[in-house]
Amino acid sequence: MNSKKLRLILAPLWLSLFLANWSMAQEPLPTTPPPATPEDMAKQMEDLQKNLETYQQLVKRLDTPAFRALLKVSSDKNVQESVLELADRMDWKKLALAQFVLLLGFFIFRSWRQSQANGWAARMWISTYSWIIYIVLAGYLLPRVLLGKPYGRVLHAIYDILTQS
Repeated sequence: MNSKKLRLILAPLWLSLFLANWSMAQEPLPTTPPPATPEDMAKQMEDLQKNLETYQQLVKRLDTPAFRALLKVSSDKNVQESVLELADRMDWKKLALAQFVLLLGFFIFRSWRQSQANGWAARMWISTYSWIIYIVLAGYLLPRVLLGKPYGRVLHAIYDILTQS
């Protein structure tokens, strides 16, 4: 079994173990010997009660629609393969250069459009719609063109998580 398949299989397990360890890290489980006196027994019972409360809080946190959606999406093989493929083909220099050129073009376009505007309301409208266009271009279209379908699948998975929670 190659390492890529092994990572695909172990990714959901690793994520759930990480979240469980993170939420339990506040108070570690006691590792004391059996109590010898009634006071020790009472203290151990208090510790067990605290651990039970911690466990119940963990179950409450994990039994939310957002966490269920996260587990569902993270265990999807298409999403796992897309994340791995995206990590393999990510070209940061090319993406950063394209983002910089887009930002420069955005400022030139907005300056040109605002110089043609007659009033403050028109300038506000130009600023608003040009920022919306820039956000769509920089956040979705440009990375989608440069990175391909894996980026779209990962964004769709993130959208699914956000809409199901």
